Amino acid sequence: MEELFKKPYERTFVPGRHYAIYGKSNNYIFEYLRKDGIHHCFREIHGGWSQTHTDCQLIGKKVEEVL
Repeated sequence: MEELFKKPYERTFVPGRHYAIYGKSNNYIFEYLRKDGIHHCFREIHGGWSQTHTDCQLIGKKVEEVL
């Protein structure tokens, strides 16, 4: 019964680390801030603007940790 409630797709990130998120038209480097409910909160390291993503929104996007 417990398997009915499992998320089909779940990402984990480490606060303070940097990640590149490659989508169809944007390639930015973000610092991971926190998870707030279902949202992963990021700040772009060059411009300082923020962005949130849910696990489902990250499906199909390539995410790599930037050292």
